[in-house]
Amino acid sequence: ENENTAVQVTVQVTDVGENSITLAGAVKFDDSSYASYVAAGYSYYVGDTERRLKTSVGNDFSIAPGTITNLEPATKYAVAAFYESLTSSKTFYSRYVDVVTKGTVFELSSSSIESAAEGGTANIQVRLGYETSWRVKSKPSWCTCTQQANMLVVEVNENTGEMRTGEIVLEATNYYGEKTTVAIQVEQAAAANEE
Repeated sequence: ENENTAVQVTVQVTDVGENSITLAGAVKFDDSSYASYVAAGYSYYVGDTERRLKTSVGNDFSIAPGTITNLEPATKYAVAAFYESLTSSKTFYSRYVDVVTKGTVFELSSSSIESAAEGGTANIQVRLGYETSWRVKSKPSWCTCTQQANMLVVEVNENTGEMRTGEIVLEATNYYGEKTTVAIQVEQAAAANEE
């Protein structure tokens, strides 16, 4: 018998939060000599590093549910159940499942722009969660907004009148289709002849 298939481990995702993933698992063996174990629980990757959450195995060979915590929101994680057999001192894994945590990551390098009367250009970095898209929802008529990958380029036109303020509203849609907006305040100095 091929030892790699001697133990079958399965995993099920039961709950997903912004900072947590709750899992349940089970183990099946063809040969009861694999029934004694060293450790069991859940495996997940943070970047290229495997981390483990150890739980226990019940009499029905279910792997006790476990909640992986301290995760980042709107991030994709690969998760699996594992079972380390005492008999063969080998670790058996379920297949890895990709899970995206809830929530939205939509952060800007700046939430305000101050421009001189002659106008100018401002670049704002945009940090997004996994599979999050974004767009310019509204802006003052005297600003031009261009999206370049994870950057918003704002060009402020020359001001020939008094000081003016406005708001650029950006909208993000996360992996789950939930929408979030953030605003950038724009303030432009009055033209020299208006002061």
